[in-house]
Amino acid sequence: MVFRIIFNFLSRFANSEHMIQKLSESYPIRRSAQIMAYFYHRTKGTIESDSFKEKLPPLNNRLLTFKNRFMNEFRQEMQNAKNKIKR
Repeated sequence: MVFRIIFNFLSRFANSEHMIQKLSESYPIRRSAQIMAYFYHRTKGTIESDSFKEKLPPLNNRLLTFKNRFMNEFRQEMQNAKNKIKR
């Protein structure tokens, strides 16, 4: 009941054109939009350049190594747990 009242109250303000305009002019919203635009353009440029493709194979190898080590350790611990239960 209380959550419904709060939700209705917030939804009325969220749909208000005046409130949206006021929020869009606030510093935190403008700054977060600037940061998002910066990261968007930065990653877009990185993906389009060839430097991203050169860095991909070493990263891929590291991820595969991590996955293999994790799976081996997991299997080993599961086996140890099974052996402990059997005793």
